[in-house]
Amino acid sequence: MRPLVRLGARLLVLVVLLQLLFVGLLVVGAAVPDKPIVDRLSADARSGAYGPSGQPDGQGGRATSFTDCVAAGTGLGLPTTSAFDRAIRMPRLESCTEGTRQLVTLHRGQRVDHPQEYFRYWAGYTVLTRPVLALGGMDAMRLVAGGLFGLALLTMAMTLSRALGTPYTLALLAPLLLSSNVLTVPANAFSHAISLAVIFGGVAFVTWAAARERGWSVLYAVAASAAVFNFVDLLTTPTIPLALTAAVTAALAYRRTASVRDALVTGVTVSAVWTVAYVVTWVSRWLITAVFLGWRHTMDVVTNIAKFRIDGDFGTVSHTFGAAVLKNGRTWLAVPVMPELVLGAALVAVVVSLALAWRRFGPGRLLAAAVLAAPSLIAVVWMLVLSNHSQIHDIFVYRNVPTSIGIAVAACVLAAGTRPGTSGLENPRTSFTLVP
Repeated sequence: MRPLVRLGARLLVLVVLLQLLFVGLLVVGAAVPDKPIVDRLSADARSGAYGPSGQPDGQGGRATSFTDCVAAGTGLGLPTTSAFDRAIRMPRLESCTEGTRQLVTLHRGQRVDHPQEYFRYWAGYTVLTRPVLALGGMDAMRLVAGGLFGLALLTMAMTLSRALGTPYTLALLAPLLLSSNVLTVPANAFSHAISLAVIFGGVAFVTWAAARERGWSVLYAVAASAAVFNFVDLLTTPTIPLALTAAVTAALAYRRTASVRDALVTGVTVSAVWTVAYVVTWVSRWLITAVFLGWRHTMDVVTNIAKFRIDGDFGTVSHTFGAAVLKNGRTWLAVPVMPELVLGAALVAVVVSLALAWRRFGPGRLLAAAVLAAPSLIAVVWMLVLSNHSQIHDIFVYRNVPTSIGIAVAACVLAAGTRPGTSGLENPRTSFTLVP
């Protein structure tokens, strides 16, 4: 018990130290002068590079360019205050249409009346976006975000392939890459490209850590990846990194021992650590803000938005149980052609893999496949709880659907191919377990 207590304490210290680093990074980003950013964005608004929102994404859906307008305008609006004050308050402009008007006002040297305070998120992307926007505007930002996205995706694919094999990697990633607009986000939504880059990089980092160490120390990588994701993300799809991290670590444990218990304990432990680190990071942002802006003001903003995101009324939002799951499923199926092909191929792969698992290893392998596929349900739970958010933002929340399908298919592929009592790998150190 004492080793577990010490481990928990060390994980908490790591997460707390990261919060201090995050505050420092926010101040660094806020220290970039507003004027060159405003000048660049004003020119981008005239040329059309800034906004508008709701444009086609090239894959049958709508681009999330409104998030880009939000991200580009984050940190603007209080140019005369200190960098620290801006880091705490995190002012921002409105989205594309109103944001363009505010840019005109700022470009003329006038003040924006009552800019929003966006402290309910860390908005850690500002440490990257503000200097890049100041130097090159929206086009430069998309190039940088696209480069990070591509590098992280390639790193994750190579790391997973080495650790769990090419068939597992293809089964895991193909549904998301082939039947969603993920590959278009660098050109249409740099803010989402940054979040996805951190997702891919975090999964690669955890996999690499597990390959180097079979024990509990991999949880440091899990906690760090969750904290960094919360730092840069705007509540886009946190269930994707959580589900992928849980699925991959459970698969790595299973590859080493072919033990369902090992896989289950690993998946549950990793999910718990990831979730706690994510929540602590988010709550820390609010507590730090409350110290400087007051408890009541901070908590009023946070709790009102939280209540709205769970079950608030908005447009066509339905409060019927499961409405968010159905809406996001329909949004995914609206992507031209590929969802049907992916779904059909996934069903064939699952049936064939389970038949092979039964024939080669007996019916116990069906339980293994179910345990390894369990992280695919994380997105369902998320959409049930945050129904309002999942329905309003279905144009990107739907990415959870192909991600979950990939996790389920990869679980069945792994269950069909791993022999009992062996790692199934050329290098046994590329798998681990949290169970001694």
